[in-house]
Amino acid sequence: MEEQIIIYLIAPDACFWCRRGEQTFKQGHLHDAVAEAGERDIIVVLPGEDVVLVAADLPPIRQASRRLQVTRYALEEQLATPVEKLHFCLGPKQGQQPTPVAVIEDESLRTLLADFGPARSQVIAVVPDTLCLPAPDKDSVNLRLVGERALVRRENYQGFACELSLVGTLLAACGLNETHINLTVAEHTPDQAAQQLVIDRLLERGHVISQEHERDEYAWLAQVNTQANINLLQAGHATGNAANDLWWPLRTTAALAGIWLILALATHTVNYFQLSAQARALDAQAEATFREAFPKVQTINDIRVQAEQNLRQLRGSGGISGIFPLLDATALATSDASGLTVQSLQYRDGTLSLNLRGEDIQALEALRSNFGKQQNAQLDVESADAASEGVQIRARVTGAGA
Repeated sequence: MEEQIIIYLIAPDACFWCRRGEQTFKQGHLHDAVAEAGERDIIVVLPGEDVVLVAADLPPIRQASRRLQVTRYALEEQLATPVEKLHFCLGPKQGQQPTPVAVIEDESLRTLLADFGPARSQVIAVVPDTLCLPAPDKDSVNLRLVGERALVRRENYQGFACELSLVGTLLAACGLNETHINLTVAEHTPDQAAQQLVIDRLLERGHVISQEHERDEYAWLAQVNTQANINLLQAGHATGNAANDLWWPLRTTAALAGIWLILALATHTVNYFQLSAQARALDAQAEATFREAFPKVQTINDIRVQAEQNLRQLRGSGGISGIFPLLDATALATSDASGLTVQSLQYRDGTLSLNLRGEDIQALEALRSNFGKQQNAQLDVESADAASEGVQIRARVTGAGA
């Protein structure tokens, strides 16, 4: 293997780099890293927040341009940004599973590569840090805490990166409740207290954690395997003729490729109609929950992406620090109170307002008891109306010091 340098590009003025095989990363500006690279090949690692990892059911088309076109149409409704502004990269096919796809804003990637100047031709791979984690077993996820960030990798090239406080919520949103977590943390980090708080909350949510410690926060990137990742240098961003190696060569006639496409689309259509009723019900439930949480949003294109955008807006306005402790407290209290259903909730001015329905008055007493065991939140029951069909409860949850 030719000598290479690995650059972890957090931002142009805040990046880490080392030569492959070394264990100590240097920190500085991008032009310092490029200067030290000399004539070596460069592997760029990006924060996972900049790359969306999804999967797409694609027909067996081998022609590169047609596969890419089908991928755009297959994912168009899942992405808030118009597909014309996005750069799509295909990962290796995993048996009968959907094809992994990495998506990044085309202009962002173009600007990033331009920052390398003449050294752009030395960049042989651009990969997200989430896929630099080892691939986990089927029934587990790999989690690495890096400073104030959390990196999560699932099987089949799936994963995400987020702030520490969001990792438990996003794991639940992905359906990964009570999952086995292979956790890795650095032994010496100024964010150790915050990381321990996240670990404690994951344990409270029922996750089973196998924990390992490493001496350095970034040494794991020194042996990054680009073959087990999704290289973003595909199609129009490929270096030289390297893009040809990333696509299967066309070995059949155009007519045979058309037949394959028709058969694949027919199979997909049959599957779609078989599952359409269930999908509509799930979509309706997700949309109702989204509109309750964000009533000001008029048009919904992609619930997950728009929810992340609205959460970022809350974080920018200072509200994110208040809502998540109240949500965690409410989730813990209601999960232990049998016969209790949360019908709606609203957050405003540091207060979480709840509408709940219980099977009987014992459900209300259990709710009060569960909140009484928590130190960071308190419950104020505004009304409790008993009827033959159960107890209708209106309550408020505030911080313990409010």
